[in-house]
Amino acid sequence: MYKSIPLLLLFFASVATFSQPGKDGALTISSGSVVVNSYAPISSNISAGSSTLSLPNENLMRLCVGDLIMVYQAQGVSTNTTTTINYGDITSYNSAGLYEFKYVYNVNGTVVTTQSAFTNSYSLSGKPQVIKVPQYTTLTINSGSSLVPKAWKDTIISGTNYRFGGLVVIHASNIVNNGTITSSKCGFRGGAVANSNGVYGHTLYTSYYTDKGAEKGEGLSGYKNDYDYPSIADGPGRYCRGAAANAGGGGNCYNSGGGGGANGFNGNLWTGQGVMTVDANNLLAAWALDPGYISNSNALTNSSGGGRGGYTYGYDNRNAAIDGPNNIIWGGDYRREAGGLGGRSLTNINAENRIYFGGGGGAGEANESGGSSGGNGGGIVYLIATSGITGSGVISSNGETASNSTIDGAGGGGAGGSIVLKANTAATQTVFANGGNGGNHFLANMESLGPGGGGGGGFIAVASVGPMVFVNGGLNGISNSTALAGIMTANGATKGASGQFGPVTNAF
Repeated sequence: MYKSIPLLLLFFASVATFSQPGKDGALTISSGSVVVNSYAPISSNISAGSSTLSLPNENLMRLCVGDLIMVYQAQGVSTNTTTTINYGDITSYNSAGLYEFKYVYNVNGTVVTTQSAFTNSYSLSGKPQVIKVPQYTTLTINSGSSLVPKAWKDTIISGTNYRFGGLVVIHASNIVNNGTITSSKCGFRGGAVANSNGVYGHTLYTSYYTDKGAEKGEGLSGYKNDYDYPSIADGPGRYCRGAAANAGGGGNCYNSGGGGGANGFNGNLWTGQGVMTVDANNLLAAWALDPGYISNSNALTNSSGGGRGGYTYGYDNRNAAIDGPNNIIWGGDYRREAGGLGGRSLTNINAENRIYFGGGGGAGEANESGGSSGGNGGGIVYLIATSGITGSGVISSNGETASNSTIDGAGGGGAGGSIVLKANTAATQTVFANGGNGGNHFLANMESLGPGGGGGGGFIAVASVGPMVFVNGGLNGISNSTALAGIMTANGATKGASGQFGPVTNAF
């Protein structure tokens, strides 16, 4: 029996070697915007129960025994690809959004062995990555300085395209934040504006994926040519108003606005129509003529997710409270309801194991080089502070507000990202995961074109009670057409919905 004592001592010594909280000492950030994480794509699938992962190049990330890493998969859902409103419905989340933390046990070239086996499987099709997580005794961010991530983007490594970045992930005993910790605008990308290849005229293009419209934003099912499914006969899937998972749809021909991206789920049914708002500049009489209002049992829409993009091009000076959309009397393209649909809110968020980037907004439809791209979604901020977070700083992962347009449609706003705070106190912080605003249409004459829909709110989970948290949806863009002043400046664009606030434990 005495022989077991040295074995037990060896076991506990091994655990202490592999788990080294505070191994990186203290860090103070006094100025500028600083990236403290390092990132690398994973180059082969990871199976549940495995304890190894592979990197494409051993020089991408210098890992040592005892380092803490996070494995995260951003994309990879399966979706509906029919030519209906159901285009983009998530049929299976697969491993999208899953994450887990591991300590490094061994590094042999490009192969990293972890101390314990992976709970989840991770697929290359979903763009998994590994993030090296610094382990500080105390991390201090002074006023005027920022902690930021490497933005999510495509990178070619040895001839292969990978995507990684977008997360700020910290482990510390104490975090003193009097500055900003942010991943705002660092998540899924907005659809890129470009003059459409579509056919212009008075045909209402209601398709959810043809080339007769603008680019969709990026979301859980991909970006750009990822949407070009071989089974789609009508044209490239990257274009038009269909919302691909949590990405906003692009505006349809011609000159309609892009839809806003989405993330957090506020409990309301998703319709893609966003949130219609009545105020002094947007009269109920004008909304009552909208097809979305009519199909909603003659009521203002209150969809979860992103906001809808505004109407197509109208030329004449009419009364929007009397003459509704899709009416020849408007001239131009008849001011049709063909804006990008708002992205879908995500219904299985769990702070302990599955969180998401904010969806990118769809681009505004353009044919005269005057449109705008969709806004980027927010990324992820994940903070573990075993003794708490103090200071009077800001923690944010907001979606990007889309740029304004002139003689074409405007882009939709990006959705708020995700923030998880595992700390027993964070009461003096202010935490934001708001959606970005849709782009405005600014052309000071009677022509009316589509503003962008607002981005949906993100997701925030805080273990402690006290911090002020905001997961607001972004505002829709407006048009300054003289024909719409005081009647319907939104011109069919709608707000993004609020996001989601949830629980998380302090356990790590």
